[in-house]
Amino acid sequence: MRGGIFILILALFWCEAIGYAQNGGLYVISAKAGYVNFVSGEVRHQRAGVWQSIRAQSSLDAGDIVQTGTDGRIELLLNPGSYLRIAENSEVQLVNASLDDLRLKLIRGSAIVEATGASGARLQMLIETPQTELTIDRNGLYRIDVASDGKTEVAVYKGQLSVNGIKVKGGEKLASGMSKPTKFDKKAQDGFDLWSRERAELLAAANRRLSDRTIESVFRSFRNDGAWGYGRAPYFGLWVFDSALSCYTFLPFYSSWSSPYGLSYRNGFGIPWYYFRPDPPARNPVYGTGPVRDHQAIAPSRQPAAGGLEQRHNPQRFDREFLIRKMDIDRWFENHPADHPSDLRPHHRQPEAAPATVAPMTPSAPVEHPNVERVPHHGKMRGEIP
Repeated sequence: MRGGIFILILALFWCEAIGYAQNGGLYVISAKAGYVNFVSGEVRHQRAGVWQSIRAQSSLDAGDIVQTGTDGRIELLLNPGSYLRIAENSEVQLVNASLDDLRLKLIRGSAIVEATGASGARLQMLIETPQTELTIDRNGLYRIDVASDGKTEVAVYKGQLSVNGIKVKGGEKLASGMSKPTKFDKKAQDGFDLWSRERAELLAAANRRLSDRTIESVFRSFRNDGAWGYGRAPYFGLWVFDSALSCYTFLPFYSSWSSPYGLSYRNGFGIPWYYFRPDPPARNPVYGTGPVRDHQAIAPSRQPAAGGLEQRHNPQRFDREFLIRKMDIDRWFENHPADHPSDLRPHHRQPEAAPATVAPMTPSAPVEHPNVERVPHHGKMRGEIP
């Protein structure tokens, strides 16, 4: 343990393997989504036809169904940086837990997806409802509501998704049976919206509490174990367990990232985003505690600076191995242009430039809405979407 944080890492993909890193921290690598990060109230799940209660720090399997009662809510981990939050009186099935083909079904009720990632990266996330099928195309904030008769309404607060082939962008909503999205008031929120933001604030605060020493240990153990990618999915960062909150928070690899709510993340390992790459499809995940050989890692060395911990976020602190691997990455993308995110092109790669900073977002003034319960929070309306 370091700084109160038990370094229990859900690396990008759990691969049904458990081991011990050199610092003694337990890490789990898997190719599945469905870890239960938070539960409140009455929540149960069905597995193999048997219903049973569900608890935090457990995992769902493909085919499992989750039901929430009148006071039940649950938060699930999808790919690193993406959370699924389910409201009361809802029912969701994890159809396929593989991150290469992640599929969910919202049978009834409400769900919110908070997805942190890079603009242009494909998240490969499909959600079915009784009347529609939607694909989340990129990072953002999404809400899906399914009525008792199966009628579905999708609202995009930030980002973009496709509903039966129809594009829905930020600030737009689309109901089943409609052929064209319409604008909606993003400031009109209910208790579920406010709770989702509260969870996001809590998790972002947990991220910012991570000490330099903790991040250093996470980086070294993760790199030494060679778990630098799996399949074709985007590699955005790690889940790191906060023992004080008993849940995971997101640690991005890349600098200047924030959640769709506008909440800043600690800049992780300080890697500029233009070094992103998926692992080539032919490669397999690597396990173990020995040194990594011939594995295309995409991170700079993190050697301690003289007189203490290294000065993080220095874009010139790249080792020779990393620069060699970067050339391999560029050549791989030249042969696989379809896997190259649209905003990542070789002419953007300038490692000598300092990482860009994200300007703080000023919250909008609250507005009254007849369907929204006003909740006092230090004299202001909580849960506003920037």
